[in-house]
Amino acid sequence: MVLKKVIRPALVRAKITGKVIGWHCFRHSLATNLRAAGADLKTAQELLRHANSRITLDVYTRAISETKRDANNKVMEMLIEAGKAKTSATSPAPSRSKMFLEAGSKKGAGNSQRPSAPSRGKTKIVTVP
Repeated sequence: MVLKKVIRPALVRAKITGKVIGWHCFRHSLATNLRAAGADLKTAQELLRHANSRITLDVYTRAISETKRDANNKVMEMLIEAGKAKTSATSPAPSRSKMFLEAGSKKGAGNSQRPSAPSRGKTKIVTVP
């Protein structure tokens, strides 16, 4: 009766249409919210009364957008730091445009109109929500 008299009318007031919401949806929400709150897997498994933790992880929990974004940002930071460490450890190679300029200034090199390579400056990495 709570579902019929309280929850479904609240969905209509919230303009959530085209979805069938039942008690089972709340189990999935609980599993996802427990994971987002940092509850350990065994606690979530026992609260949801699953036979094993694989069911809790594979079937019931979903990754939350903010959690996905945070994980992606951490990986990007690791890659950027690794790139900084690598470039500071080695001396930079001359750019292609610099090599072409030096080749063009040599005697007998002629007036070749070769396009320069694109700049390999720092690339800004942007994560999309």
